[in-house]
Amino acid sequence: MDETGFLKYSAKNLYLKYITGCLNKNLFNQIIDEFHSQYDELSKYCEVEHISSHEHVHMIPPIYNYLEKFSTKNNIRYLRDFNEDLFTFYNFNDFKNFFYDLNFIKYFLIMFLTKIRKKKINNNIKTYGLKFSGKLSYKNLEYYINSLKKNEVVDIYLHPGYKTNKKINFKIKDYDRDFILSSDRQIEFEAISKYTSNEMI
Repeated sequence: MDETGFLKYSAKNLYLKYITGCLNKNLFNQIIDEFHSQYDELSKYCEVEHISSHEHVHMIPPIYNYLEKFSTKNNIRYLRDFNEDLFTFYNFNDFKNFFYDLNFIKYFLIMFLTKIRKKKINNNIKTYGLKFSGKLSYKNLEYYINSLKKNEVVDIYLHPGYKTNKKINFKIKDYDRDFILSSDRQIEFEAISKYTSNEMI
């Protein structure tokens, strides 16, 4: 962390460091130390069954490989992988959202990192939503779920929340503040609310 208490590196910084060969042992150990700090704190309150990460940082191969071993050792059932079909655009709006906030770059980057890991992914669990990250609508979700085969399992990426004009009292970066307060959080909240209330799960 920096002197203000924020994590020093964004996901973009870490991806670039890995791709350019600058993710050295010291930085890797700092990332793993941060993971253990968060895991140990959370474990005080609940049993951890699922490991994921903000902005998909754990998809960087050495980090993923470490967490995979950690998950096995600690009987954690699920370490989120990436298995999202490219061609699931149901209207022009979906295609447009593929380019929102560079989602298309995120999609191909995570796909690339998954491929070079040289480990077979779990094809029994689909992932969905990275292509429309931050903009996933109920209609899109409905179309996609209805296209699944019987007994297929899907891990859906959503950032639901309430839009509010209230002042946030904790320290937060401007980019994250804008994301949290965006009306898109309400749209994604409504998407998952409609979905569950219609008993489609």
